Amino acid sequence: GEVMGMRDEPSGPVSYLVGYFDRDYGRSALVARKDVVIDASKLPSGITIAWAGTTPGRVLAVSGDLTLVNVTITGGHSVTENISASNPNQPWTLARGGAVAVWGVARLSDCRLHDNHVEGDFDSSRDRGAFGGAVYADIVQMQRCVVSGNSVLGGGAAGGGVYSVGGAEDSRSVSSIDRSTISGNAIRGLFAYGAGVYSDGGGIGNSKTLRVTNTTIARNLAEPSPGLPPFLL
Repeated sequence: GEVMGMRDEPSGPVSYLVGYFDRDYGRSALVARKDVVIDASKLPSGITIAWAGTTPGRVLAVSGDLTLVNVTITGGHSVTENISASNPNQPWTLARGGAVAVWGVARLSDCRLHDNHVEGDFDSSRDRGAFGGAVYADIVQMQRCVVSGNSVLGGGAAGGGVYSVGGAEDSRSVSSIDRSTISGNAIRGLFAYGAGVYSDGGGIGNSKTLRVTNTTIARNLAEPSPGLPPFLL
């Protein structure tokens, strides 16, 4: 994970890249440390993977590439937890991807991702933002999908529906969204970016492309959330 810090400059505090480190991304209902393929293209109604547990957790975390075809994912809820007692170097888990978090390429075709949520803490550090209400991935390749009714809440909130990191170290492809609908998603926080879709472009010093074609991105909401604590430097 990209770890950011803050430093004082004559112009004021600025964020900078500390480095890339192993990070704890919190609870997931399903975890795979390999490539995963779930292909329901032969089923007329596809399949649904829904998290209905009492403990919040994202639905699926994949350290590798993920391919989903004709799959619905709903009910995910990635929430930061205080782990300072066991991990003093990382006091909070990171809230990323309510439905799926993919450290690789997320290839989604004819999928529906709805009513998934991400909730972060309210520290000012960019490292601890809450990203990707439905999808968080190094590279996103999405076609004929519907992403709706997802949300992100946190001090720094981005990508109410989809968050593309950009895959700085992956030269295979750019992120793309084609013939899809991303609508009715929301982000709320002290700093809020990309109510429907957000691309990090590969991080600091990179400018990798997110290509969007024949896609509707509409009626997504970005706003400061009432009652949040003030931003203190």
